[in-house]
Amino acid sequence: MENEYCAPWQQSAERLHAVSRAGEELLKRTANQADKGFHDAKASFETAMVDIKQSAVAMEQASLRKVKLASAKADLYVKDNPWQAIGYGTVAAGIIGVVLGCLIARR
Repeated sequence: MENEYCAPWQQSAERLHAVSRAGEELLKRTANQADKGFHDAKASFETAMVDIKQSAVAMEQASLRKVKLASAKADLYVKDNPWQAIGYGTVAAGIIGVVLGCLIARR
């Protein structure tokens, strides 16, 4: 279940890392270019790459903090109200069962 929610974030992070690696490779391979316009574009690209990396790290840290906070709150709630949590889980399972039963019966 964890992978179901993390997959979009992981895919985005992998894509961002791929773009970052490709950009760094491009910068290494074009280090000897002498054109002034090229150097300006290269400097702009380097700045954008640094910004992308910093944004990715900030997003990851913020997401991790939110997940930890939500997990701690859920844990505290279940510890304080174990029977309510079991009741909510039972009701949710019942609703899911009814919906699935209706969907299966339609076919």
